[in-house]
Amino acid sequence: MRYWLTTHWPPREDAPKDEKPYVWLRDEEQAAGASLAPGDLVLVYQSRSGKTIVRERRDGSTENVRCLPGKGGIIYYGEVIGNLATVPGKQPDRYTDGRTSWWRWCAPLKILSRSGFVGCKDVATALGYAPTYSFRGFGQQHSGLGEISASEFQNLVAAFHAHRPIALPSFSILHGGGPSGEGGESSTHLFLKEYVAADPATALGEPGLKTQKTEYSLPTGDRADVVLSDAHGRIVGVEIEPAVGASEIVGALQAIKYRYMLECVARRAPGDSRAFLVAHSIDPDMKKLCKSYAVDYFEIDKARVDQWRRFKA
Repeated sequence: MRYWLTTHWPPREDAPKDEKPYVWLRDEEQAAGASLAPGDLVLVYQSRSGKTIVRERRDGSTENVRCLPGKGGIIYYGEVIGNLATVPGKQPDRYTDGRTSWWRWCAPLKILSRSGFVGCKDVATALGYAPTYSFRGFGQQHSGLGEISASEFQNLVAAFHAHRPIALPSFSILHGGGPSGEGGESSTHLFLKEYVAADPATALGEPGLKTQKTEYSLPTGDRADVVLSDAHGRIVGVEIEPAVGASEIVGALQAIKYRYMLECVARRAPGDSRAFLVAHSIDPDMKKLCKSYAVDYFEIDKARVDQWRRFKA
């Protein structure tokens, strides 16, 4: 795995809101991304400004399209999920200063976290530049893409998350809008919940998972069994069930609901959340449904929980 920082101009005035993330390189700078590969991690630095493009209309006339104001710092980071390749039919861009650039090469990214920020001065200092460094011409061949060390990447990610730490507020429940565990909790449910919350990284086999809350009450009257955060600062709503049958959809629905409510109340950027369904057994049909709706599911052998309880006692 390699680690990178890439610089982007701010989005243009006519850019779609759901524009997909990429690492971009001009045609003559392909060599700068020769080592870029799927699985690599990339910090994305947005400049404060960018060039105004001259766009041709269908009738042959032109219009100038400006960049929106940029943030001047790292705005997200992600994982490379495809090889660097040319974009079919991509034509050179022409700018109002008379220059052109052919952004012909790109590699797709999967965003891991948007919930944070590292400003220009702090990024420059972390990478050994003067605090006044502007990141113009950064990277190999002045391409805007440069490889950084694992420790530099980790330090910048830590600063990124420190800017927007997870904080779960307490709510005064004004109405009982959703299920909140009425009817009592079975010992099987309780012990599985406690097992997951005690050490979620081990219980669920994912490094970086941390417990934020158990039995977290939301203003709707719902109560999440366990709230976690993952290694990328995403909030995770966990629904615990002793067993999930083929037609028992409630657990998956609860996990999905918790995901988006927690994303909102914990002030995570849209998309920086996950949903987990945990049980001793889950029917194959429900596993398929979970996959279709981005719910991570986990089966934990009851014997593991019983052994943990005996050892704990």
